[in-house]
Amino acid sequence: MLENPKSTVNKINSSLKNNPRIAFLMGYFPFFTEAYRLDQYIGLVEKGYDVSVFAWNKPEEVCTDGEVRKYRILEKTHYYNFNRKRTIKDLLNILVQGIKNYVKAEKAFKEYWELSNNDRSFLNLLYLSTPLLKEKYDILHVHFGHNGLRYLPLKFFLEIPFVISFYGKDVTSHSVEEYSLLFQMADAVTVLSDRMGEELINLGCPRDKITKVHVWIHPGFFQGNRILRNEPTTRIFSVGRAVEKKGFAGLITAVNSLIIKGYDLKLDILGDGPLLESLKEQVQRTGSERIKLWGSVDRKVVCQELEASDIFVLNACTASDGDQEGTPTVLMEAGAVGLPVVSTFHTGIPEVVVHGKTGLLVKENDTQELARAIETLLNDTNYREQLGANGKQYIQKHYSIESQLPTLENLYHTLAKSTKL
Repeated sequence: MLENPKSTVNKINSSLKNNPRIAFLMGYFPFFTEAYRLDQYIGLVEKGYDVSVFAWNKPEEVCTDGEVRKYRILEKTHYYNFNRKRTIKDLLNILVQGIKNYVKAEKAFKEYWELSNNDRSFLNLLYLSTPLLKEKYDILHVHFGHNGLRYLPLKFFLEIPFVISFYGKDVTSHSVEEYSLLFQMADAVTVLSDRMGEELINLGCPRDKITKVHVWIHPGFFQGNRILRNEPTTRIFSVGRAVEKKGFAGLITAVNSLIIKGYDLKLDILGDGPLLESLKEQVQRTGSERIKLWGSVDRKVVCQELEASDIFVLNACTASDGDQEGTPTVLMEAGAVGLPVVSTFHTGIPEVVVHGKTGLLVKENDTQELARAIETLLNDTNYREQLGANGKQYIQKHYSIESQLPTLENLYHTLAKSTKL
């Protein structure tokens, strides 16, 4: 199901030489739970862009699914590995770059230090820049605002366009003061929703630097079809990391209340995370065998479960530490296969799920209202199927690679062209 349809994007061709070379700057990469970044990378590569990845650290469990291998992504990824001690080879590379670029690096570091009063060392600047100096890049694209703070010294040193993409928690976890210099120096900022854009403006980001670029979902999801089942049991499905903002505890409570009322249904939740064990204990306390937590699975299993389910639920909420969703990719994936969705009026979700047309939305942290919304779909199969059909059309129109990649391409080309004038 996840093979790229040949007609979706142009294959690598002679346009490569006309496209700017992109350096993705990230924290950890690649993560299974952040498949949207893999989709973005693959979409750009298939459109003829040369994209390399520079990651702060390597995840303990690296996502190595078929597409990571197919596109040889790990071969194009450099890991700084700040969690480990630097080797003699690292120090020699820093020394060589220091000798080659001392004057420029010292000037950049002084300018950065004077503006930020940050204590990041001169050696750190050289260490960050060393792998980037091996090739000439036209755009530095940083993913997540907090990574922007890490990589900001490179803007002063390399003097090429600096793009920052925000996704959720990075909007709410930092202050106006912390982001002030970042917004000043960034050439462009991308957001997932209008609401996120307004939140960044309130944090001091100039409105004219903001561009809305939705994440797009893998083209293979649009090729999928719901599996028609004859069994009477309604299958409810949810997926995500077992963290507070996913609202799994409230979802379990809501579904269990419906089971107690006598509804013939089952709930499957896929995903690993720090709250998994406490969620398992909650399920045990219900005594129900109709609620199952599956832990970590690969992406193909998620696709299969989406196609075999009747209702998708994401009970998103703002976590106690301020962590929030952006526009959850899984809502788009559910919509793309024609699943009716129940979710919440949380951050950018109302832009993905149109209440009453492609799904139902409820207030955050309202278990009873969540249960009522699910019950509405349990009682009206025709309405359920209509929402799913509407959702498939809506996601195809607004969250496909065809609808979103041109916006990002235009941003890249505009910035790259401006540096050559």
